[in-house]
Amino acid sequence: MLDSEEYVLKFELNDKQNTIFGALSTYEVAYFTLNSAGVVTYGGLLDTKHNKRINDIFVDEDVLYTCSNDSSCHLFDLKGNKLIKAFKSKESICK
Repeated sequence: MLDSEEYVLKFELNDKQNTIFGALSTYEVAYFTLNSAGVVTYGGLLDTKHNKRINDIFVDEDVLYTCSNDSSCHLFDLKGNKLIKAFKSKESICK
């Protein structure tokens, strides 16, 4: 469950898995499941975290992409539940 100090900044829906991913104010990514009745249930946090605000989140097939103010992008394997790669730049990657 999200604490009262946490809030979702952006959502991304993965239709294939009926899963909603949310970029949180804590620089983490939470996931929620959506059942056939339309009920959303909190699933937990993914094992990936940025050091600053997540600006964008995108799902393509079984890979979740996040982009942050910490000048990094993370690629997360949703099937294996692990970080594939974290890219870091000297300049801002996304705004």
